[in-house]
Amino acid sequence: MEVESPENASKEATAQAQEEGIQTGVDFNYDRSTSRLTYRDPDNNEITINGADIIGAFAKPHKRPGHDIVYAVDVNQPGEPAKPPKICSVHASELPADFLNDYGVNHNEEPAQFPSGQPPNTHVIISTHSGTHLAAAFYAQAVQPVLSHLGLREHEDYSLHHTTSATTITDLTTHTLLPRANAGIQQHLILLAGDGGTIDALNALLSAPLSPAYAAPSLTLLPLGTGNALFHST
Repeated sequence: MEVESPENASKEATAQAQEEGIQTGVDFNYDRSTSRLTYRDPDNNEITINGADIIGAFAKPHKRPGHDIVYAVDVNQPGEPAKPPKICSVHASELPADFLNDYGVNHNEEPAQFPSGQPPNTHVIISTHSGTHLAAAFYAQAVQPVLSHLGLREHEDYSLHHTTSATTITDLTTHTLLPRANAGIQQHLILLAGDGGTIDALNALLSAPLSPAYAAPSLTLLPLGTGNALFHST
């Protein structure tokens, strides 16, 4: 039986990392007092990631040992129109225990299966015209890559909705979220919108009597409106 040499295995891993657009770093050090992770890449360049930019360290047991560290990079330049952050990742075969305690993400690599013909119970709503119309770009460049790292697939594990009228969020909540909530089904709403989108969803949930089995949907609000007063106040 032919045994693969460590050198060939390393080359294969590096090639795979390059195909996926992921750098493979070595010598990771974590300063918990400053929440900064420092590592040297294969070219021996020292790179520092600030804790405020780190989304999480995602285990990838079905791909390779270790974790993908997923973080955001601000690509905005002075005087230019606002842009969503860029989501980057670096793979680490070993990480300090303190870092994993602070940023490790435990998730199921086998997404939940739903009955045939039944949509998922996670809904992502893009409010197309909220604020400066950044919601669609923010989803594509920031939200979708993070969901992908969680192993979640559009149409199979979550439904994606774009608002097409002033009643899109109200209609979805009234006809889908509310009946399922009244049936005791736990749901998750990821809302890329301003204050109005949240108010529309809440008003629709309260538009009819709630059953004893009612399970309130959880809401993740990504503030992409103009003032986002509700988000800042909460």
